[in-house]
Parts: sequence; C-alpha cells; structure tokens
Amino acid sequence: MLQPAAGGPAAAGDHFFADDGSPYRAQINISRQDGNPQRVAGDPRPGATNIITGAEASPHLLDAFKSDTRWELGFDRGADRRYGTVQTFSIDSVSLTQTALSKAVDAIHGRRAEGSSPGNQITRFGGDLVGLDNGNFVVMVEDRSKLLHADGNASVFAIIAPDGTIVTESTLVAPGDQWANLAAFRGGFAVRTRGIIYFFNNSGELLGQISGTATSGVSFDAGRGDGTRMGGHINSPYVYLAGAANVLDNEGNKVPGIYVAAFDSRDQSFVARFKVDNFPNARDRTVVAADALNRVTVAFASKPEGYSGNQIVARVLQFDGCAKEFSALTEPFLAFHNNGTTGFLTTTPSIAVTTKQILVAGKGLINLENDVDAGPNSPAQTTVYAVINHPDPQEDPTTPATSTIPASAEANGLTRIVPDKVIFDDPNNPPNLNNWEPYVGILGNSVFLVGANTFAEGVANEQRFGFVMQPVAGGASAVGDHFFADDGAPYRGQINASRRDGNPQRIAGDPRPGAVHVITGAEASPHLYDPFKGNDRWELGFDRGLNRRYGTVQTFEINPSTLQQTMLSKAQDVANGRLTEGSSASDQASRFGGDVLGLDNGNFVVTVEDRTRVRNPGGNAAVFTILSPTGAIVKETTLVANGDLWSNLAAFKGGFAVRVAGIIYFYSNDGELKGQINSRDSGIGFDPGRGDNTRIAGHINSPYVYLAGNAPVITPAGNVDPGVRVAVFDSRNQSFVATARVDARNGSNDRVVIAVDPLDRFVVAYGN
Repeated sequence: MLQPAAGGPAAAGDHFFADDGSPYRAQINISRQDGNPQRVAGDPRPGATNIITGAEASPHLLDAFKSDTRWELGFDRGADRRYGTVQTFSIDSVSLTQTALSKAVDAIHGRRAEGSSPGNQITRFGGDLVGLDNGNFVVMVEDRSKLLHADGNASVFAIIAPDGTIVTESTLVAPGDQWANLAAFRGGFAVRTRGIIYFFNNSGELLGQISGTATSGVSFDAGRGDGTRMGGHINSPYVYLAGAANVLDNEGNKVPGIYVAAFDSRDQSFVARFKVDNFPNARDRTVVAADALNRVTVAFASKPEGYSGNQIVARVLQFDGCAKEFSALTEPFLAFHNNGTTGFLTTTPSIAVTTKQILVAGKGLINLENDVDAGPNSPAQTTVYAVINHPDPQEDPTTPATSTIPASAEANGLTRIVPDKVIFDDPNNPPNLNNWEPYVGILGNSVFLVGANTFAEGVANEQRFGFVMQPVAGGASAVGDHFFADDGAPYRGQINASRRDGNPQRIAGDPRPGAVHVITGAEASPHLYDPFKGNDRWELGFDRGLNRRYGTVQTFEINPSTLQQTMLSKAQDVANGRLTEGSSASDQASRFGGDVLGLDNGNFVVTVEDRTRVRNPGGNAAVFTILSPTGAIVKETTLVANGDLWSNLAAFKGGFAVRVAGIIYFYSNDGELKGQINSRDSGIGFDPGRGDNTRIAGHINSPYVYLAGNAPVITPAGNVDPGVRVAVFDSRNQSFVATARVDARNGSNDRVVIAVDPLDRFVVAYGN
C-alpha cells in the first residue's frame, strides 16, 4: 500500500512485476502459501522515488519471469524451492504510479553458476531490506543453502543499486538464524545476529562489532531475534536496538520491560538505554524506528492489566548524543483507534517514521468501519495501519536524493548580489597567489572589506597589501590601501623586508551599524622605510634589526557613501611598539598569526603570535593589544597563553575570545580575563594546536562564541567520524552549549571559516 505520509488517498502496489513490466498477481511461491511476510523499503532521502520489494518466492518456475537466462546459470533451485526474491521500482510521489526498474531476481544466489540447496528454503525473509544514504539498497536474508556457511543457517547480505545491479556480492555476516535485525545509519548499515551487532560501511566493508547485551546491560534476545528490532536513520550515526528484556537493579533483581538502547556506529560503542513501558503489562514483539533528528519511536505488542488481548502500544522518545541520554516526548499510547479491553486485538507491530508523521501497522481484529462501539468485525489476522502526527513535527535536514554534490546558491534560493569578482585585475598588477586565504571584514552593516595581496609599485617580486570596499547591497566597489605613509598618502611600495609572500593581511571594521572606522594589519617592516619615519616611534630602544617583520596595524576612517579612506593613525608595531629595550629572537618578531577585530565599544583588539621570546622565553606566545580608533593603546600587550596562533579571535557582547592550543579564553572589553574552557569539552576533537583549519566567531549583539572546524567526535574508543562541525559556547559563564555537523556529505575537507550575524544566524564555509 502506498500511503502519502501527510494523509490522503492511498493506492495499492504490486510486490512483483513480470518481465514485461506488468504487475504480476498470480501464484509466485511454489512451496508455502502463508508464513513469512514480504518486505519493502524505500530510499529514505527526501525527494527519493525508488523502492525495493522482497519476499520468499519461486519466480524461476513461472513463465512470466523467464524472458532471459538468469535462472539458467547453473545453480539448481529445484521444482519446489523458494528464496529471497527482490525487485526495484520507482514511485511517482504524486500519482503513486509504480514502474519496474529491474526484473525480479534471487538476491543472494542469483549469480551462482553451480551447486544446489539441501532444502526447499534456500534463503528466507528472515532478513530485511533497507535503503542507504547513497541511494543503494541492502538485502539481508537468512541463508539456508549452506553454500556460504557449510554448518548451518547464516545471515548474509547483498547491496543492490536502484536499477537492480549488484553493488556488493553476497557476503556472510555471521552464522545463525535471522529475523529482520537490519538498520541503516549515516554511511552504512548494521546487522544483528545472535546478539552481536555488526557494522558495515556503504560498500559492505566491516567496520566493527559489539554485543548488544553485554555492553548495554539489557538482556536482549541473543537468538533469532523475533521479538527485537534495530532502527536507525541515514542522517545519524546511531543505531537503536529495542525489545522485551530485563536489566538488573542495584540489588541484582531483574526488572522486566520494553527497553531501547543506542549504539554509536562510529566506534561501535554502547551509548545509552531507556525503559519504554512504565505500566504493568505482558509484552511481546517490539519494533523501533528513528527519524533524521534522532527522535525514536518504539512500538510493542502489550497486554495491559484488564485487557483480554494484545494491543499495539507506542512511545516517542528523543535521543541526545551529546548528553548520551534518552528523554520521553510522549507517554506510552495505544497506537490504534481500534482498541478495547475485550474483543479488539492488535499485535505484531511494524513502524515507519518521518520527522512529521508516524505510521504504525499490525495484525489483528478490528472494526472495519472504525466503529469501535460496535466491536470488532474483521477476519482474524487483518492487516491494519494508521498514520499519526509526530508530537514535535520538524523539517527533515537529510540531504535530498536529488543532491549528490553541493548545489548552486541559486538552487538553494539565494541571489548573487555581486558576481564573482577579481580584486586586482590590472595586467600590470597581478595578484600574489603565494598567500593563504584572503581575510575579510565588515564595516557596520554597510561595507564588506576584502583583503588581498599584490606586488609593490615599481617592482615585480615584493608584496604590498590592499583591500576592496564593497557595499553590501551591491554596486561599485573601491580599492583601499592597507597602509598610509606618515604624511597621510597611500603607501604602495615594498613594506616587508624579509618575506615576499606568506601570511596574508588582516582587516576589520567597527561592527556597529553606522560605523566608519576600520583597522588593517599585516606582517611588515615599516621601521626600515623612510615614508614611515615621521617621528621617533621606531627609536625607543627595541631592536627590530635590518630584516625583521612584525604585526603592523593602522586605523582609518571610511566614508560608506563615497568609500573614501582617511588615515586616523600612523602604522605601528602593535605588540612591541612601546618596548624600550630588547630584541627579537628571529626575523619574525610577531606574526599574523593572529587577527584584528572590532569591539562593541568602538575599540579594536589585535592578536598576534609573538616570537620575540620577550613574554615567553621558551617559545611562541599568543598576545593581544587593545587600540582605540585613533591608534592610542587602550590595553597594553597582554599574554593570553604560550603556543602558536592562527586567527582564532572572536568578539561577543561585552568582550572578546581568543583560542590558543584548544583553550578558549574569554575577556571583557577592557582585556580582563573572565574565564576559559577547553574546546574539547564539546565532545568534538577540534585541533588543539595552532588551529589553521579552525575559526572562532561571534557578534557584538550576542553572548555566544562559535567554533568551527574539520573535526571528529571524541568517543571512548578514540576520535572518529571526521566532518565539518560547529560548537557553541556561552561567554557569560564560559560554558559549552551545543554542537552540530555542517557538512552533509562524506568528503575531504580543508580550511573552515565561520561568521555570525546579530541574530545568531551563522554561515560556515569550507574547502571540500
């Protein structure tokens, strides 16, 4: 049955089509006319159209399925044998029209060229079907052929593409009987056999295994598993196991109930468990399904006190992977309108869920007109289903089936205000491509600032720094100069005496609406160039040498309307400009390295990686200085922590944060330390070193600081599942708040950056 999740008319489909593409509705199982039910699964990605059906059948004996030689390869299926047969289809989600994509095939032994089975049950469902996050399907059966396990029955799987081609040939999971313990997760699937959960990737390669009972402390059935089920979702790494079982209390007494346990596919570890039923009842078969947001629905056959027969009961839970716990979204509820203490019977549940709806199906005795007062009038074993609203309906964040690579901005409903634009495009002024990422900023809410490097005027191999002023609403931009000479004129000559490429410039604006002040920064050597010698600021006693560079900054005013740039201060050595003695241990006195940023009081904070050994005799150190728009020092250079630094600076309401060696240090606008937190307290393994591939960000209208990077999850078994992730921290008490994964597709990721607006909407960009 094809039932739109949002409700409305349903349509009946056919489990198998003949080879000519027409629905097949005649006998298809030669050796059993009841028994094991069929299986069906869909591609779980939003917008998907493909499904797979499966059942124990004997199509090799029926003319409607003999259009080719697929049954004549040499494997003897006999005159009365049945096996797990599958077929793929596409479904039009509007018209509910069903179209065959492949011919019905023997999923496990369809390619076998010799041998036979010892009995008339070659393979059994038994197993199950599930759709993966790449659009393929897993078929898992109980194999009784003894061809993959000579000593008896075994769980085996094959992976099949939507067109019916074999992606991964039939693979032995483990010896043992099987009943429908199969689940998909992000990047793979899991099979449970004899109490052991085996985790595989999308290609069918074994990732690891775990005992569902020994690790969880729940006595889940370690046999065939008729009364247990696994569930999962392709948007989540977690696999859920549910069933009637016992746990031991603190005194060693058994506590019977319906339990669900969560396991992490990334390191094959147990995470948490929860008792689902909270009322006296006799329990039977249990099923579980999960949506894209880790909301878990458990349904089970229950005979509550006072009822003459089983009723299907369900409960909706929320699983929190960070907190490692379940919480209840509902109390247990009777899933069907057809329920009552006498006469009515519903049992053997099945469920499927979206982020907005829950479908529950079962067998039983019901009233065919839903007239509960009249009592049941259906035949025994009537199949019935119902669709129920989710208690907390949400949009599905799963990557759509139509999106296999990142889509364009336009496809995401975005508009390009300014087309792709090169900053220095004069043939005589080519950009210097040997620098790392360009640095950007924003002046108020009116002008974007985009830094770039090019060649100094009059030379072909020395760098200078510039930036573009781009109105945020679009329109003509203007090029600014990173440094002005002491006489107030733009300076475009050589300014770095020891490096011609390398670390890029930095730039930031006062982030308050209507602001006009900006600060620029770069590694430079202005003490060696006459245009910057308008006073004695380089002669206070600190020796900068003849080839040394350092974090140099300068402040300007920008007219947002005309984009006219006016100097407010002279270029200065921000970290060491007031030192009256000493020298640097290398030609890199201080490095960007750090960053520049506007605060909510109009001042600017500058961080650099200090290499002078003045503040840390043992090595490099992260330091900051606070300047006013006039260039005056508000807070003298202050040590944050020893270690290297790459641009991990963020402003928040009332202060700023610096991340060094994995620790986030929170400061007030005056530069007073408020507290600190290890960024790995988030449970994410962010780089604890220099942090080139991470960034922190915030906004002066918000207390939160955001950390983004390409980082794995920290688990007891190690760091696993790398991806682009964001963690949020609260500056008010220096606490961790939440995390989220940003990238929706597996792939190699490079540098990650993040920016936040006044409403705590943030954008993450990364190389992928």
